[in-house]
Amino acid sequence: LDGTGSVIVVWMDSRAGYTEIYAQKIDTAGNVYWPADGINVCPGPSSISGEVRAVPDGAGGVFVTWSDYRNGSYDIFAQRVDGNGALVWGDAGMPVCTYAGDQYAQEMASDHAGGAIIVWQDYRVANEIYAQRIDADGDLLWNPDAVPVSTAGGYGYDVRIVTNAAGEPYIAWVD
Repeated sequence: LDGTGSVIVVWMDSRAGYTEIYAQKIDTAGNVYWPADGINVCPGPSSISGEVRAVPDGAGGVFVTWSDYRNGSYDIFAQRVDGNGALVWGDAGMPVCTYAGDQYAQEMASDHAGGAIIVWQDYRVANEIYAQRIDADGDLLWNPDAVPVSTAGGYGYDVRIVTNAAGEPYIAWVD
């Protein structure tokens, strides 16, 4: 829900012959607010893979995140779509983590302060868990290379995140 009684639905779509991400805003009566086929969330050059995740931005729009292979390895990217369907962070989205190695299987939660916290599996050294907080302007609020959540080794996967009312993250994973 976007906070105004509408919902924003986000999905992966291969209508162009490759995977893209689309979003649509729908009210409680079923009326759509954006173009009938949805807004292309990342129309720039990309190679989207894995899961797409979305959380409300608290201002009538939505944060969207995905794993993208455009740089030759899987990296985490994000986009903010405002309540009018505009792409706030440009056509290519905002890089969240482009560190060496693969980053994927991301999850996201609102930070309850107009931003979001994203957590993912990270293979910069071994299979580890990292996180980053991003604000409404696309600024990375934690260490630019992301914050290590678990670097204990093993095989961390199936990561999940929730936040409390103060925006503090609680992160769990299987190891």
